[in-house]
Amino acid sequence: MLVLSGTFSSIMQLESLNHTPNFSISAANSVLMCPVPTPDSTASNIAKTIAYGLIFLLSIVGNSFILLIIYKEKDLRSTTNFLIANMSVSDLLASVFFMPIAILEIHNGHRSWPIVGLTGSILCKLVYFIHDVSVAVSVESLTFISIDRFCGIVQPHRRKPFVGRVKKVVLFIWLNALVLHSPFLYAFQLTNYKEKSYCLMIWPTSIDSSLVNKAFFLTLIVILFVLPLGIIVVVQSLIIRKFHRQKMPRGLSCEARLRRHRRNRKVVAMVLAVIVVFFSCWSPIIVYSFIVLFKRGTCSVSVLFRFIASFIVESNKAWNFFIYLIFNNTYRRALANLFRCGKKNVYNGEISSHARQIEIEAPQALNTQEGDCLYY
Repeated sequence: MLVLSGTFSSIMQLESLNHTPNFSISAANSVLMCPVPTPDSTASNIAKTIAYGLIFLLSIVGNSFILLIIYKEKDLRSTTNFLIANMSVSDLLASVFFMPIAILEIHNGHRSWPIVGLTGSILCKLVYFIHDVSVAVSVESLTFISIDRFCGIVQPHRRKPFVGRVKKVVLFIWLNALVLHSPFLYAFQLTNYKEKSYCLMIWPTSIDSSLVNKAFFLTLIVILFVLPLGIIVVVQSLIIRKFHRQKMPRGLSCEARLRRHRRNRKVVAMVLAVIVVFFSCWSPIIVYSFIVLFKRGTCSVSVLFRFIASFIVESNKAWNFFIYLIFNNTYRRALANLFRCGKKNVYNGEISSHARQIEIEAPQALNTQEGDCLYY
């Protein structure tokens, strides 16, 4: 079975076909690069189906809760949380379009496309297009979240660049992702081989497909991983450095300073956790894609490794919800309120509002303790 994932769907398809200088549909029909492996046992297929089904369920439920919580909780209506909601929307779209196809592939046969005809041709283009666009949206959203946190913590006295412009930022993220992956709508096509259909990235015969695929892959790697990761590492490093040298504004009590300091640390820790999990989940598939694209004789690569790498990528869509619950009290409180049969947790809401009011009014009301506080 071949489960294609994220930005590397086109690259992983290369394993199915011979690396011919001018790949065409006729070439796809004539030669497979690797022999089709022995079909998995029924028990193996059931186990894989359960695993993907669980990830699909967790992704749908978790991301739906994130959107509902951000919609209901006024405390969470910030630039960072709107970008988190943007990631959840993209993860939901990817799960709805991609996961059912992945599950069908398990039972339909290794590497083959489970849906034929006009519907199959349309889905062949849309499924990978939407999935890859969602990956780009997630990466870009993480980058903007890091920049927003940088502006709020390292340069707190300057006007945040995204305040009042978050809708434009979200629009830019989606337009950029759509344009970047627009070649998918042209290149992905259904082709037949030995009475089975395959959804493959097929370029015109006049184009050196091997060169184009390598160039396309490297372009995506640079734009969606190297540059964003570089920006994120630099920005997060500056944020951490700021924490070590941080001096809270004069006029705040030690209690208010500590509360603000801890809140900022929790937000940064949450963002870092999301970033680390995201890039960790993508590392195996990146390595595999490089092997397939730049090294001959990849038939020896374990089918199990391909499945595990793809599964880890898809599992990323389910992790964020749990990360937010671990690091953010407001998410936990809001989730608890959702299960109170519509009853509002007035007590917690009053405490939260009162705490915010004290902190906001602290510079005027509490200006007697202006010494340094002990942060931890």
